[in-house]
Amino acid sequence: TIFVGPLQTALFPRLSQLAAQPEAPTLGGLYHKSCQVVSFLVLPIGLVVTVFSREVLFAWTHNAEIAQEAHLVTSILVLGSTCGALATIPYALQIAHGWTSLGLYTNLVAMALLAPLLLVLTKFYGAAGAASVCLILNSGYLLVFVRLMHRRLLPGEQTEWYLKDVGLPALV
Repeated sequence: TIFVGPLQTALFPRLSQLAAQPEAPTLGGLYHKSCQVVSFLVLPIGLVVTVFSREVLFAWTHNAEIAQEAHLVTSILVLGSTCGALATIPYALQIAHGWTSLGLYTNLVAMALLAPLLLVLTKFYGAAGAASVCLILNSGYLLVFVRLMHRRLLPGEQTEWYLKDVGLPALV
């Protein structure tokens, strides 16, 4: 969020301007480039911290016990936050088009499903279960919300988003 928030704030007025123009040829290009920038900002950090959370926690705290006990929760939370960051520009595009109902309904469904899920996962898996709800929520945004947004606002560009805007930077 620290990296993506300012980018979204700076980008939103231009997305809104282009969204108001029918057949704006630069909208898709700006959208994809912005998503790639987000991917290059958050994926290296997010994936490295996810994979090496024990080492990162030890370097930060200088306490092997904390690193051992908290690394799984850290990995899950960082991966969930990374997924959430990747959905930021698609959300900005949706709002730029004035399509607020998708976010509203998505969040209503999320609240209905995730509150009981939080109780159950926390009861059986403790902090890791609670952290998993963050990952489930933000993965859901990537798998459902982003797909619905592309289907309506940028039809035919969903595959490019998954492969080029997110997949390629993740591989790198």
